[in-house]
Amino acid sequence: MKGIPRIGSGWRTSAKCPFCLCPFLVVANILMNVLTTQSTTCYRLSLFIAINFFLVTYKNVAFLKPPQHSLAVSFIVTVAVKFYIPEFSWFIFPILALFNYGFNLFTKSINRRFLSSFSQCELIIVSQGILTFLAQSTLCELVPSVPDLALSCSNDPTTRVLQILFFGLSMTVAAMLYSATQNDNLIYVYTSFFTGLFLIYSRIAVILNKEPLTWLFLEIIFTSTRIHLFELWACLFLFAVFFCVVVAAFANGSSNTVIRKFFHLIIIPVYASGLKYDSILLHFLSSCLLWIFILLETLRITDPDNTGKAIEFFMERFKNENDQGFLTLTHIYLLVGLSLSTWLSPNIDKISFNLTSGLITVAVGDTAAGIIGSLFGKHKWPNSKKSFEGTFGAIFFQILASIFLISFLKVPTNFVVVIILCVISSILEAKTVQIDNLILPLYFNLLWLIFEAISNL
Repeated sequence: MKGIPRIGSGWRTSAKCPFCLCPFLVVANILMNVLTTQSTTCYRLSLFIAINFFLVTYKNVAFLKPPQHSLAVSFIVTVAVKFYIPEFSWFIFPILALFNYGFNLFTKSINRRFLSSFSQCELIIVSQGILTFLAQSTLCELVPSVPDLALSCSNDPTTRVLQILFFGLSMTVAAMLYSATQNDNLIYVYTSFFTGLFLIYSRIAVILNKEPLTWLFLEIIFTSTRIHLFELWACLFLFAVFFCVVVAAFANGSSNTVIRKFFHLIIIPVYASGLKYDSILLHFLSSCLLWIFILLETLRITDPDNTGKAIEFFMERFKNENDQGFLTLTHIYLLVGLSLSTWLSPNIDKISFNLTSGLITVAVGDTAAGIIGSLFGKHKWPNSKKSFEGTFGAIFFQILASIFLISFLKVPTNFVVVIILCVISSILEAKTVQIDNLILPLYFNLLWLIFEAISNL
């Protein structure tokens, strides 16, 4: 790459996490959602898409060389889809084959440039998640052009807009990165950026049959039922900005850690109120925020001397020791961890306790473990910097947070199961060397769905 240098020559960490089921986490979460909740045909298709990318990303199941293996996996999964959902078109085969080929190119690019920003576990989860959502969005975009596809995509405007954003912004980011690899002239990067945004804007306008920004503000944000929720979030945002300014002015070298942990805490009322009063809005805005973060990170690495410097100055406060590579991913992983359970849910308008997985494990558990461990931690876990005191603190505060959330959200739950999950997630937080913001919510959500399935037998 001309515009993007090679940084690092190995994984962020080569250590493996204990009891690591990373290759299975995305597939297992979607599978348990299908088994425990009512889901649409489109959502059930996402299970097969996830299985496809699991078989491609998990090298231990490879039975041929990469190109032939990817093609064979595409065909096997397509046959499985036709058997399970007979009305589906064979057209899904070339789509999966194309995405599997794209995944091979994606991993080669990561291996050349960004390897030090990931562990193997993290890369598997990230690639499976992105490709699963992207393939589903692509298929929904192709439905009008391929009537035989027989895919019943949602007609909900917010869902369609998210699918267009996912598809369009993925292509925009890919074009920006490709432009940076081929030319030192930033005009190509920004041409890709603005062209992509224009095409996305135009496509959304066609789907909605109205001006997108007017729709966003009048029908999504400033409605009579949502304005009070935005007032609360605005107050929390202003308080967070004020706190960060004060800490940056008066704190010493620990200011970054204090700010990071504070954002973990301030997120609790944001997500709790969103889940209680408008989970669909929370799902929509968190998805949009993810793409804002990804676009900013793409601009940072493709234009490091101009726009990148401004972004770097702001994001420096949120970095931690895991941001060793070229990419800064901590803030993105925080958002993903908090939102994953809602993004993976087939019925986001039906609130259940597992939708709080990110709040309990990341916003509460990880924060409590860090603060209590740094203040009182004297007894360390074997081969770890984490302390027993921090783990016990995480368990205690996760249980307290669970009691509050169960009462606040008024969701039925088995409290014994909640305690068990709080203990398991706290031990995993202490033992894992992976990014806990990404790993812990997936484990918590999966285990909750498994316990729920067992209780329904």
